Amino acid sequence: MIWICLNWISFMCLFHLSMGQARGVDQSLYCESCVETAKEIENVMGKATSSDRLSVIEHVVRGNLCQKHKRKDMKTSCIHLFEIHHEKFRTEMLTGNSQHLEIRLCYELSLACVGVKRLSQADKRTFEEDDIRTLLHANKDRVRTTRPLAEMNQKDEL
Repeated sequence: MIWICLNWISFMCLFHLSMGQARGVDQSLYCESCVETAKEIENVMGKATSSDRLSVIEHVVRGNLCQKHKRKDMKTSCIHLFEIHHEKFRTEMLTGNSQHLEIRLCYELSLACVGVKRLSQADKRTFEEDDIRTLLHANKDRVRTTRPLAEMNQKDEL
């Protein structure tokens, strides 16, 4: 019974998250579109004077920033984000806090990046065998290693 309830809850959460995403767009692409848009909003809002602020917000909320995306799928995702979440985005920008918009817009308000594993620049680096050995040796007190299966004796097995 508990298993059925957990499955139902998982299904409903996935259904809810998929409702906010543009059709035919991968979740990670949708997230990346939101992140790029949030960075552009931070940039635009940082340059705006206090007298221009309201007109800049209206310009942003209408989705005009989406035209800056070069890829069509990113542009589609951006437009969808503003169609669905324009009121939330407007309210957030009116608060005057244009820092950390990526977190507020993409994780908390639109849920565009919830469940998406984003790679940082450090994660994108590939390691060679020598790099791995050097890291393991330098951090041997913090890394637990096991013996390879070939070295195990019969008595070591369960």
